[in-house]
Amino acid sequence: MEPNSLNPALYITGLGSQYPPYLLSAEDLDKFASRFHDVSRPGIKKLLQVNRSTGIETRSAVRPYEAGFATQKDPPSISEIDQFFRQAGVDLAVQACQKALTEGHVSPQQITHTIAVTCTNQGNPGYDFLVARKLNLPLHVDRMLLHGVGCAGGLSILKAAAQIAGGASLRRKPARILAFACELCTPDVRHYLSIAERSPDSDQVNIAAVLFSDAAARFCSLQ
Repeated sequence: MEPNSLNPALYITGLGSQYPPYLLSAEDLDKFASRFHDVSRPGIKKLLQVNRSTGIETRSAVRPYEAGFATQKDPPSISEIDQFFRQAGVDLAVQACQKALTEGHVSPQQITHTIAVTCTNQGNPGYDFLVARKLNLPLHVDRMLLHGVGCAGGLSILKAAAQIAGGASLRRKPARILAFACELCTPDVRHYLSIAERSPDSDQVNIAAVLFSDAAARFCSLQ
């Protein structure tokens, strides 16, 4: 079908994903929790019970439980987590983007828009700026960063990309969109464990620490 302003032709031309090098098991988290916390307390006891019941064999991680934040006496600060994301998270994102660009036969200089999503980093400038810089995208690229949409992030960037491409079509402009998501959840595990240890109510425990992990994914869309 020939594209026109009322019926733009939209295509996803390339996909890419990137996982970090480490895999953590449920048993690894049990041992890690015992190293720093009183696992007999009701909150953390419930959390570790859920950990053993999820059926998740392994979760990808940017670091093992024997390095980095996992070796510190106190949980990392927000600033430390932010700095770490801006290195490890950005590197994951860049690798996934490069895969999507290669598969889509699109050069970085052809990208007109980027759409990024994360709920595990809130630093400024947004991590999308750092990814764009490492990829050597054009300085005039239009950037959009979606924060706090959680598990709806994938659908959110698809919707945003379609809307941007449709708008560009109405203005008879090209749209070559690089959309990406990156989440690093394991650096926050110390905080989740500390909160669970202090919680007197086992029914109010946040189970994110035993469900989510670290990875990045991207797609390249053309209009």
